[in-house]
Formats: sequence, structure tokens, C-alpha cells
Amino acid sequence: MTNKIQLTFNLKGSWKNRDSELLSASAEKLGYKLVILSSYELKEVSEIPVAILNGGGTLNETHLRYTRKLELAGVKHLNPCYNILIAEEKILSNLEIKSLGIRVPKTVDLPMGVRNPNMSEYIEQEIGFPCIIKHPRSAMGVGVFLVKTREDFRDLFDLLYTTSLRYMDFSNTVNLVVQEFIPTTKNKDLRVLVLAGKIVGAMHRENPIGWNVKRVEWAPGFPETHADIIYTNFDVDTELATNCINICNKLGLRFAGLDILFGNEDDKYIYGEINPCPGLNNFNNLRPDINLPDKILKTLLEI
Repeated sequence: MTNKIQLTFNLKGSWKNRDSELLSASAEKLGYKLVILSSYELKEVSEIPVAILNGGGTLNETHLRYTRKLELAGVKHLNPCYNILIAEEKILSNLEIKSLGIRVPKTVDLPMGVRNPNMSEYIEQEIGFPCIIKHPRSAMGVGVFLVKTREDFRDLFDLLYTTSLRYMDFSNTVNLVVQEFIPTTKNKDLRVLVLAGKIVGAMHRENPIGWNVKRVEWAPGFPETHADIIYTNFDVDTELATNCINICNKLGLRFAGLDILFGNEDDKYIYGEINPCPGLNNFNNLRPDINLPDKILKTLLEI
């Protein structure tokens, strides 16, 4: 039997390089070899690995078909590919969480195929201003925009509508998402990590210079937009732990990072997004005693 674990990426960015190094070192300690593949390399691979782990990026068609083929062949995996698709799609995951009776940000579809002149009025009624416009599968804080007024929304919507049309055929490329802006969580949130139905740990994240706690990490080459995110350990209480575990169970995820927003006295926590392929490096730096990469691979291999 092969001793190879495949770590696959649809989008292999530089922010994932350190994660790959951590997982490679853990695999070697366990007697396995980690093979790192992009979605463009999958078609060239014929050897069936002992396990597969999606390292990041929304599953495109090639990645989805390849991953599903290995799942059906009995290859070990943490999160089923179909479950990853739902978890990464912000409106679908929002609906699943809400069905558990758990507080989520108010969220609606923003259709880009038709220029509806009443859209700003609809958003004001359903969500209110300020609000957030984001891509349904945005990550790392990229593709997230804070709209402060109804007038700003109209201008931005017209721009997005114009640029979302494919040349000549006028079919839109993607619908966007409008979400409630939670002022009590401006520039800070929580990342809670769940593995195999248990809380691994949590970290409080704070951006000292901007409203979006994740966006600035993406562009360290631009000092005017870059901040050193402040990570601190956070003790998870019973309510938060129970809800995070229930969300992962609902979505069929054995490993996930949940982004939790801070609410008010009535709603202490507001449950934002689910990351079925969360980054490991920042948490591992904060809590090296936990050794998250080792835990992930041992769970994957059921050691």
C-alpha cells in the first residue's frame, strides 16, 4: 500500500506554503510522504494515495471530480467534497447554520444579471446600511466591501452590474452576497477550530488599522494596507463550543475553522463563516503546544 498523502489545492497561494511545510513535517514523523498537487496537476496522477486533504481554494470541476473519485475508491479524507462546496458558499452555509436556531448575519442574494433600479431600496429594507457586499466564495478577506450609504450602494451596484456581464452574450458571471454589517465586531473576530467533534482551540484576531480583520494579511507588499494582525488565545465557553460543534456536525465537517463575530448582550456571538480548509500557521504559532498539523493528520489517518 502507498504511504502517500495528497494535499490538493485549487488555488495555491503563498499564504499556504507554510501550512504545506507544517503538514509535510508531520507526515514525515508519522512515516508518510506528503505530495502537494494543484488542480492542474491532478489529471497527471494515477497512483491512489492512502489519504487526501484539501489544502485550500474552492473546488473547481477538475478538483471536485478528482476528489470525489478518490472518496468513492475508499481513500481517507476529512471533509467530503460535496460538504466543502456547501460550507464555502456563504449563503448556503448561512442557511444551514440558521436552521439550527443559531444567530447569523442577515444575508441576501445580490443578482447581477438584471439591473434592478429598486435593489438599493430592497437592501435597505432587508439588511440596512451600512452593509457588506462580498463574493459568495471570498477568502482571506479579499472581495469584501463595506458600503456605508444607499447612494454608495447604487453607484457600486451599477459598476458591478456593468462589469459582471460577459462580453456580447450578456450572461452574468456570478451573483454576489449582501450581508449585515455588525458594528460591535468591527476590526476583530474569533477563529474557532473544530476537529473530530471537539474544540481544538480558538484565537481572537484584531486588526489595529482597518475594519476588515482578514483583508490586510493578503497584501504584505503594500505597507499602506498592511497591518500586523494581533492574535491572542481565547477560552471557548460552553455555549460557543456547543454551537460550533453542532454547526460542523450539521455540515458534515470533521475539520473546520469557524469565524465568529461579536454581538451585543442579547446575542453574544454571531456565527459568520465556515472554513473547511482553514489556514494552520497562525494558530500553530499561537499554540505550538497543541501541534495542530499532527492532530489533523492523525485524525485523517485515524491513528
